[in-house]
Amino acid sequence: MRTTCPHICTATMAAATLTSLPSPPATRRQRFLSTTTVAPPSRAAARVRRSYTLVPTVLEQTPRGERAMDIFSRLLKERIICINGPIDDDTNQTVVAQLVFLENEDAATNIVMYINSPGGSVTAGQGLGIRDVIDEIGRCCGLTPENANNNDNSGNASAGIGIHDTMQYIRPPITTICVGQAASMGSLLLAAGTKGKRAALPHATIMIHQPSGGFRGQAKDMSIHTQHIIRMWDTLNGLYVKYTGQPIDIIQKNMDRDYFMTPDEAKEFGIIDEVIHKRPAPPVGSAVGVKDNNKVLNEGTEKGPNAEGVSSQTAKQGLDRMGKTLGVFLRSCRDEAMDSSSTK
Repeated sequence: MRTTCPHICTATMAAATLTSLPSPPATRRQRFLSTTTVAPPSRAAARVRRSYTLVPTVLEQTPRGERAMDIFSRLLKERIICINGPIDDDTNQTVVAQLVFLENEDAATNIVMYINSPGGSVTAGQGLGIRDVIDEIGRCCGLTPENANNNDNSGNASAGIGIHDTMQYIRPPITTICVGQAASMGSLLLAAGTKGKRAALPHATIMIHQPSGGFRGQAKDMSIHTQHIIRMWDTLNGLYVKYTGQPIDIIQKNMDRDYFMTPDEAKEFGIIDEVIHKRPAPPVGSAVGVKDNNKVLNEGTEKGPNAEGVSSQTAKQGLDRMGKTLGVFLRSCRDEAMDSSSTK
C-alpha cells in the first residue's frame, strides 16, 4: 500500500492551480523581446564602425532651381575628399573612384584629402570560417574576451596600397591634411601627398608601425602568407624612406613598435611639411588649396580678387580706370555741346 505525504499533495495542487490561472498581460518590453530577433552582427559590420546617424544635406541655388545634396558630394564638387575610419575595401572603392573622377574633371587643379583614420592591419587572409563565426558571435554576446580572435582586422594593406598607388597615378597635385589621427596606413597616405602640401592640425596624432595580421590554415599556407607579410613590410619601409628622406635603418627601428608622433615630431621626421594652426589668409573656397572660381592656390602664388591685401588694390585700380573713362566721356560730351552751340 502506497502512502502520499499530505504536504506534497498540497504543493502539487497549488502548482496546478497556479498553472491553470490566466497569466497577467505582458508588458510592452516583454512583447518586444518575444517578437524581436536580434541577429548577430556580421564580420564586416563588426569591422567597419563609421556609419553616420545623420549626414547633413546642403541646398544649392542653380539656374535650374534649388538642388539638395549630401555634404560629402558637395565637398567633392570643391575637390575635397574625406577619409574617415578604418581603411578597408569599401574605403578603397570610394576614394579611388573620387580620385579618378576629379582627374577627369581637371587634371591640373589641386585635390585636398582630409585624413582621420586608425589605418588598417596587413591581413594575410580574409577568409571567414566557422571558427571565425563562432568567435565573432561569442565576442558580441560577451562569451569570449575581446582578444579571443586575432583576425579582427580593421582594414587591409591591399586597400591602402590601392589608394596610395592611385594618388601617385593621377596627375593633379594632392594636399593631405591630418585631422584627429593618421595611424598605420593612414600615416602612409598622409606622407604620400605632394611634397610641400602635407600638413596636420596642431593636436593631431601620427603613428607608424610594422604590419600586423593573422592567418589560420595549413602550415604550408601559413608559411606562404608569412613571407607575403614580410615582403609587404619591406615595401612599406621603402615607401617611408622615399617620402620622409630617412635612412632605412631609422625607418625599421621606429616601425618595429607603435611609434606615436606629435605634428611637430612628424614634421621633423619628414611625414608632413607643415603644422597648420590657422587657415591661411587667402580664402580658397571651402578648404585650403581648393579650386575656386578664381583658382586661388593655398601657397598664395595666384591671388583672386577676394584675397586679403589684393582686394583693396584691385578695387583701387578699377576705380581709377573707371574715373579716367568717365572723365574722357564727359570731356567729349562737353566738346560736342560747344561745337553745336558755336555752329548755331
